[in-house]
Amino acid sequence: MYYYSVFVDTRHRKQASSRYIGRHETGPTGATTRANRDNGYIRFYRLETQVQGGFETSEESKTCEADPLCGINSAKDPANVTDFEKKHTPVIKAPESVKLGEFFTVTVEVGKIVPHPNEPGHFIQWIELYSGHTFLARVDLTPAMTDSVATFSVRLDHLQSLSAVARCNLHGAWVGVKDLKE
Repeated sequence: MYYYSVFVDTRHRKQASSRYIGRHETGPTGATTRANRDNGYIRFYRLETQVQGGFETSEESKTCEADPLCGINSAKDPANVTDFEKKHTPVIKAPESVKLGEFFTVTVEVGKIVPHPNEPGHFIQWIELYSGHTFLARVDLTPAMTDSVATFSVRLDHLQSLSAVARCNLHGAWVGVKDLKE
């Protein structure tokens, strides 16, 4: 088992440094993340197990099911979407068919079906647009002063589905997908 420490400057919200801090054996329950606050910095420790040249985290941390801030969320059952999921899932408005190499307009809206709060304590932080796994654009939003709607003008050289990822400050990242035709 190995501990690594990462120092995060809490005054400027950036990673300051990272270093190996030594070997540590754990009991049967596995590893957990620990944090200590030192002089305006937070020190995070992540325990990992070395497995055949790679690293594997503990069994407890392999699933994001119970933690919406872990991973990217989507509707669990597309046939029966809850109001909570409707509130957070980005809706993509784009032409059904596009011509490769020509610009077209894509609008992404979070809270279109069920309104999402837009106040300092609960808001959409950003919206990103992808074509397949290719990053296209991003817009950062300010609570109460911006709406969670973004319009992009994009051109594709290959035809793949569009994905929008939006991040709620309380409930994590959510994805919406739209298939395109040529």
